[in-house]
Parts: sequence; C-alpha cells; structure tokens
Amino acid sequence: MGLQPARSMTGFARVATDGEPALEATVRSVNNRFLDVKIRTPSDFDALDPKIRALVSAHVKRGSVQIHVNLRAQRATTLKLDRPLAEAYLAAYRDLAQGEGVTSPPDLTSVLVHPGSTGRGVGGAHEEQQKALDALLLETLEAALVKLNEERRARARNRGGRAFAGRDDRGRGGGGG
Repeated sequence: MGLQPARSMTGFARVATDGEPALEATVRSVNNRFLDVKIRTPSDFDALDPKIRALVSAHVKRGSVQIHVNLRAQRATTLKLDRPLAEAYLAAYRDLAQGEGVTSPPDLTSVLVHPGSTGRGVGGAHEEQQKALDALLLETLEAALVKLNEERRARARNRGGRAFAGRDDRGRGGGGG
C-alpha cells in the first residue's frame, strides 16, 4: 500500500453557489478512528443520503465528518399543498385528541410545517427541478470535500507532519524505518 500525503483530521470547508436558488455546503471534520458521517440537509434532499455518504467516503477515509447543506430561494416560491397528507395529519390529531379528551381545534399552521405537507412546483416540472437541484448539491458538496482535503493537507504541513508522518490516509503505519 502506497503512502498518502499526510493529512490533519481537523478541517473546515464551505462552498456556496451563485444564482437562484443559492446552495451552500459546509463540511467539518475532526479526529475519529473510523469514518462517521452526519448529514443535515433540507428534507427535499433526503433521498440523496446514500449518494452523499458515498461521495464523502470517496474523499475522506476516517474522521467524524459533519455535512450541512443550506438551500436559499431568493425569489418567492410557489408551494403546493399535499391535501391528502395534510388531511391525514388532521385526522390523526383529532383521533388522538378525542382519545385524550382534548377539545381544542388543531393549529393549521402546525399541520403545514409537517414534512411533505407542502412542496415546490407541480408534477413533472417539480421532478426535473429536483433532479437539477440534486446534481447541484452533489457538485457543490464535492467541491467542499476537495477544499476540506486541501485544508487538512495544509494543516498537516503547518504542523510539520509530526503527528502524521509515515501514516496513510487510513491512519495505518506505512512500514519501513
């Protein structure tokens, strides 16, 4: 096994896109014996979790890595109500309220904030828009991971590679004397 350049386990990177919508990916890493990935994304990106984990593991072999993605739409976005889901939330509230003897009506605002009650766009247009956003997220995250590794290498150089000399990226000794 060949030696990899020495890397610090600690690092930080942030990459943001221009345009509409604006997407920002932040990656933090600290020392950990194994790879431990924690992901925080808007719920629209939940399906990308396995792809995000695969992308992280392609760039980082060990450490505790925190991924935070923020999506900001600068212009007004049209929301579409998922009426059957919202009605199901209301029915569940009423059922629970009746069983517990609660007589107050449900707060409709709280129904609208439940995951999936509202969504952007309609039908196929929404799906195409989501595919484009998914690709943008993965591209932005990869740029942040590259930047993270650059910072980790720079930290190791600044420390003279003392704590990392003779070790590969997985923290194993490189052999030799």
